[in-house]
Amino acid sequence: MVILLDSSSLLGALSKGTPFPYSLYYAAEFLLRGLDKKSKDNIIKPFTHPTGSSIISHLSYYDDIIIFTNGNKRSCQKLMDFLHSYEDLSGQKINMQKSSFTMDTKTHINRRNAISSYLGMQFKLLRLKYLVRPLYNGRLKFYYFTN
Repeated sequence: MVILLDSSSLLGALSKGTPFPYSLYYAAEFLLRGLDKKSKDNIIKPFTHPTGSSIISHLSYYDDIIIFTNGNKRSCQKLMDFLHSYEDLSGQKINMQKSSFTMDTKTHINRRNAISSYLGMQFKLLRLKYLVRPLYNGRLKFYYFTN
């Protein structure tokens, strides 16, 4: 399962030319290191990886964070507990209305709905490109292009 968090609200107070406050830097560092530690400690179960490959728990961009997890109920709840703790400690809010998750389209609708309710965000089909780079490598299927 892949979760795309829209954290533009975290940086929304900044305008062009405004110096970057150190408090935002430390808050972002806390969030990213926390995600990494929770994944390494197996609190948030990692996304399935080929044997011997590096485990990727998240990717971070200027105003978005992509989190990779296996999507079991406990991992989802632990992830949300951590994100709520981050919001409480930093005073910043993650925009859950703009955030989403994606998973295999063959996953049963009841499971997708349950995960949607745990996370408080909506399911969306995989975005083919993010910042002009493809997120999916392989044969493209027709349903990727339908909305």
